[in-house]
Amino acid sequence: MSVFDLPMAHYQVVENQQGDLAIWPVSLVLPQGWQVRFSSDSTAALSQVPLKGASNDAGQMLSLRGQDAVASQDTRTTTHKACCMKFIAEQGSSNPAKDDAELNGSPEHISSANLPTNTEKTALSSLQPAAQGIATLFDHYDLVGLSEMHWHSDVIAAFIDLLRADELATVVDDIVVEFGNAAYQSVVDDYVAGAVVTDAELAQAWRNSLNFVVWQPTGYQQLFKTVRQLNQQRPKSQQLRIVLAEPAFDWTQIKQADDWRVRQAQRDQGYYQRIESEVLKKGRKGLLIFGGYHLTRQPVVRERTKQDAAVSNPQNPLQQTKASFDEATLGELLAEHQPGRSYMLWTTDITQFAAQHRLLDSLENTKESFPKWPQVITAQQGWLGAMPFAAISAGHQQQTVVSKGQPPQVKRMVDGVLFLSGLQREVKLPDSVLADKAWLKTMWQRTEQLPKGFRQRLQSLLPEAALTETLQDEAHSVSDKPLKKSK
Repeated sequence: MSVFDLPMAHYQVVENQQGDLAIWPVSLVLPQGWQVRFSSDSTAALSQVPLKGASNDAGQMLSLRGQDAVASQDTRTTTHKACCMKFIAEQGSSNPAKDDAELNGSPEHISSANLPTNTEKTALSSLQPAAQGIATLFDHYDLVGLSEMHWHSDVIAAFIDLLRADELATVVDDIVVEFGNAAYQSVVDDYVAGAVVTDAELAQAWRNSLNFVVWQPTGYQQLFKTVRQLNQQRPKSQQLRIVLAEPAFDWTQIKQADDWRVRQAQRDQGYYQRIESEVLKKGRKGLLIFGGYHLTRQPVVRERTKQDAAVSNPQNPLQQTKASFDEATLGELLAEHQPGRSYMLWTTDITQFAAQHRLLDSLENTKESFPKWPQVITAQQGWLGAMPFAAISAGHQQQTVVSKGQPPQVKRMVDGVLFLSGLQREVKLPDSVLADKAWLKTMWQRTEQLPKGFRQRLQSLLPEAALTETLQDEAHSVSDKPLKKSK
């Protein structure tokens, strides 16, 4: 029998209408075949029925959700102190009296020392502070990828902090970013070198990219500003370049939705070519910042429309209409054409990582001090790499070509994990963007040539007043157009 406490941040207590006590959400890391029962600070009595939950294929992780985790009314009291609640992990125990005696004694916190041998320590072997770990990776690789989580300002802020770290100052030459049209590479080069470039001129780099709506949060602009500031403080040998990875194009070339779709389908190939020519062939080291699914070593299934399938497979557009595999990812292309030169880190939130207790208990360097985030760890060895990739990708169940219908493992998708903490997603346009009426009008007009979902997405981001004004402007523009003479 082992007893351990869960930090208050990782679950909450909810009393339902029947007076039962629900614990939700909770993720507990357990050896195979173990079960969990509940007790609180106000009573030593254990719940008579083990809590039920959904475990993964290996039986290593128990996730309790909602009504699957309900303690009996006998254990309910008027006031519960979350920090003192106990979850009792047991293996085949059926003696409540013995359980109560152990509960009232000195609890033994579950650790790597008393877990079965199948929870071996992860080789590499411990978490490393992110800047230190990434700097070490550059000793062996020319490219290190960081997966960026769109609409998470905390993530891009963490990347900016990494750029400031002394450990990376002497090892990184280029920052390669998804959020920039290479047609504006010379503008960005001038800007980060300290030349006079206005904010409006700089903004064209991401405003004129394929997925311009995604790049509106101010964190992306702040990354450019940070690199400019760092270059002014560093010797020339340590100055950074920002490489815009999106292949150059002009928005006047986008006449209809299929024009956009074709370029969208070719992005990863274009990213690879830009990285090959601008970084690898020049003998430089590059830190890559891309949406996570560009960096995976295998493409994942996504839902596609008939129009999307027609663009990617014009010979037989009906063959792939419901679920289809993306084109080769940047991570896959690099592994195939530049083997051994890149290392891809998947970014996730440690507070949302279902197996965080197992991770921390398996690492030797956490026994004296709790790690400070961000931290990096390899995914190639140990139980972390064997976990389903969904465990670190917000629970989304993916399939890949190689996995043949089975959820892929972490180690098959990425090389390592970057753990951040307490991330918040906020999908909204900044006030500075909403105040730029000309830019709002441009975005709205562009959506006429894009797939229907694009306008709906932009519409959902506009406050009611801004949407009303945009629709009125559109109506005036239509009414002001001269009528065509009939032949």
